[in-house]
Amino acid sequence: MEKASIKKPPMAHPKLIAPKIAWLEQLAAESPLWPKNVRSQKTVGKFLLLLFVSVAIGSLLSPRFTLQTSLYEEGDVIRENVVIPENMLLPDRVSTKLKGDKLIKDLGTVYDYDPNLFASSISRIQKAFALARAEQVQIKQAEQSNAKKRHDLGGEYFRLLQSLQDTDHKINQYKSFKAFLSLQLQGLPEKLSAKDFIVKSKLDADLQITSRLVKELGEKKKRDQETLTRYPTLFSSGAAELTAAEAQVKERKGANDLNLLKALGLELTEVERSAMNFDYTEPSFERTLLDLLSGVQNSQIIGSKEELAGGQDKLVLRNLLSGGDEPYQSPDQFTSLDDARDKVRQFAQDRFTQDESGRQRSLGILLAQKLLRPTVTLNKLELEKRKEGIVETMSPVYFSVKKGEVIARAGDRATRHQVELIQSFYDEMENAEKWPKMLGTLLIVLFSLVLVYFVLQLKGGARLSFKSLLLMSLAIVLTLFLVKGLVVVGESISMRYTEMDTVMLRYLFPVALTSMLVGILINFEVALLAGLLTSLFLTLMVQGNLYFFFFAMVGSMIASLPMTKFESRHSLLNHGLKVSVLNLPVILIVLLIERNELGPWVIPYFVAGALGGVLSAVLASVLLPLFEALFDVTTNLRLLELSNMNHPALKHLIFNAPGTYQHSILVGNLTEAAAQKIGANPLLARVGSYYHDLGKGQDSHFFIENQPQNSTNIHDEIDDPYVSAKKIIDHLRIGALMAEKFRLGSLIRDMIVQHHGIGLVRYFYDRAIKNAMVQDENVKLDESPFRYPGPKPQSLEAALIMLADASEASTRSIEKPTEALIGQMVQKVGWAILKDGQLDESGMTLEQFRDTLQCFVKVLVSIHHHRIQYPDEVGLVSNRHKAAYNA
Repeated sequence: MEKASIKKPPMAHPKLIAPKIAWLEQLAAESPLWPKNVRSQKTVGKFLLLLFVSVAIGSLLSPRFTLQTSLYEEGDVIRENVVIPENMLLPDRVSTKLKGDKLIKDLGTVYDYDPNLFASSISRIQKAFALARAEQVQIKQAEQSNAKKRHDLGGEYFRLLQSLQDTDHKINQYKSFKAFLSLQLQGLPEKLSAKDFIVKSKLDADLQITSRLVKELGEKKKRDQETLTRYPTLFSSGAAELTAAEAQVKERKGANDLNLLKALGLELTEVERSAMNFDYTEPSFERTLLDLLSGVQNSQIIGSKEELAGGQDKLVLRNLLSGGDEPYQSPDQFTSLDDARDKVRQFAQDRFTQDESGRQRSLGILLAQKLLRPTVTLNKLELEKRKEGIVETMSPVYFSVKKGEVIARAGDRATRHQVELIQSFYDEMENAEKWPKMLGTLLIVLFSLVLVYFVLQLKGGARLSFKSLLLMSLAIVLTLFLVKGLVVVGESISMRYTEMDTVMLRYLFPVALTSMLVGILINFEVALLAGLLTSLFLTLMVQGNLYFFFFAMVGSMIASLPMTKFESRHSLLNHGLKVSVLNLPVILIVLLIERNELGPWVIPYFVAGALGGVLSAVLASVLLPLFEALFDVTTNLRLLELSNMNHPALKHLIFNAPGTYQHSILVGNLTEAAAQKIGANPLLARVGSYYHDLGKGQDSHFFIENQPQNSTNIHDEIDDPYVSAKKIIDHLRIGALMAEKFRLGSLIRDMIVQHHGIGLVRYFYDRAIKNAMVQDENVKLDESPFRYPGPKPQSLEAALIMLADASEASTRSIEKPTEALIGQMVQKVGWAILKDGQLDESGMTLEQFRDTLQCFVKVLVSIHHHRIQYPDEVGLVSNRHKAAYNA
């Protein structure tokens, strides 16, 4: 018979609250470029984070913030000292401007000479006359056509009269022939022979043709007569059409004149256009016009010699054809436009010899004078371009200033030279940073961060999650930002108090802040490397040397050493004092190397170094709660706060589930002792134990430890193992929600949901099998409704809570506990958990497991010593307490 299988719906998994930085992962996951593979997502996310952090750090390191608080005019009172931070060359604007003005003055005026101007004019003139000549040919053809129409308009009437007479004559002839044919037909006999029949047929055909011709000629005569009667009207219409055609020809002649002038680029008045009343399209006129222009246009013509009357000693004549400069001697080498037009009039006297009317000469002079253009023109654009070129290529005049030099003192009145120097100083500081340098700084930062990340990846225990990497990066950026603020303040102080040695302010920087924060929140290895990175970046920020890097590195290394063992906030200040004390010999070593002397002047350096360590501790104490809340990190300091018995969550447990509270205290004692034995965190184990059954504060009467003595077990009244199991298992989900409500942190919340792993609620599972066997003795039940949803313990502390929870509950059920019985029970429960695989993911070794059980036995024996009366007695376990083994 096949075994029956009874299944119930699986219980809901406890709600796990996402970390506070989950929105970053969600935002990245929504991007179409985000990889789908989980491992690739983590790698890309970390790389993008490092890239973003590199940009942030690079922006803090590269820009040099200059406090441009004051700009002055000549005569203003200077309100603060202006001190040069480093050796530099400042542009001397006044001297540079004078130098540029002199070079521009020596440049002279730029004129363009276009020797190709006449050649381009010839092409334009020839094209214009060619178009006008082609139009003139069409105009002449139209005139001839109109003349022919005018000649033919009167002859049409007489042609119609002659045609009418000819038609009458033909009609009369055909009628006579028709009568002749009729007579021939009448002369044929009534009885026709074959020969007569042929003759008759021929006569009939001729008669038919003749009749048709007479009819057609009659119709033609009728049409001619109608046309002849309408001729006066047709004559008037033809005359009107001819007049319109002749007017159109006249308009075309005027338009041809205007098109010629437009093609030549000329405009003439109506009086001047009257000179064009002849056939100017003749090739001879065009040749004479070009010959007239060639005698003048090839010279260097300038608009007016008054342009040169300014006395320009230097003039640049640029040849547009060759691209080079023409030699210039004097203004006499140029011909003014008016003089060139006079020469045109003179030259015209020897041309147009065949022009008797003088119209060709007049039009030739007019067009030639209008067509003349200056071949030498002022080029203002080129002049400005050459001026700009001189300014751009001219090397500026610099004023050398040394580091620490005061170019303007507070209280003095600003001179013109000081005003220019101050402006040049601010401009130089603003423009000093270039993109290549910023890019180089960014690459140094990115390479350093990636290198440290891979170093940590090589060591499995120190591998960084995305959250830890973000925490470390934020600590570094925050430290650099605070130091940047101090740097800006130091620059401001140095400008006001030039006699003060502001180099000592570097030792006031909280260089150990990153190591302190990361050491507390992550671990020593990450804190050490983060401190080295911060030291490197601070050295780049202040443009320090190897000795400053040594100072920052030592302080960071000392700050990172014992941070994970702090158990009070006063310990931060004590650790800061340690850093301060160790700063003093380091500063002494640095000053001996750099200054090669000692004296009372070193005291401010020592004071700054001592204050630097304390400042790091104070800032870490202020920022630590912010980091704890932002990254959901539970530190030992936070654990101490949670261990306070007045905590609201523990008070809730005391009032609602006192039995569970007592059980949790005993579990805390067990786990703390075992944690000290195996090298786990005793404080974390104890505090996690206090809260591991926080969910039992709701519906506490379902748990045996909260039920009064000798009372009826509520699960016996329910009599449904599934409902009872659900109530027992549900305390994990409720505990996780309450942990979120009381803000206990993810570390404690994880212990709440892990301390039962995926173990089986054996008591109610056995009851369910017993009930099912009533119907089927071979029944096999599904275990999932009776198993905790997990996950299994992920840390030593969570594993200790699981073992201690089961050990304490089971030994409590022994009626007469003895050391032997307690040892047997602890070993039985512990090995059952181990064999069930619940500790596989906790990292606990077999040696640590054995040490844990031995420690539990020792503590439990001491707890139950007052009940040990009979050493050899073996007690019995009551049925009432069996249900508490797995609760």
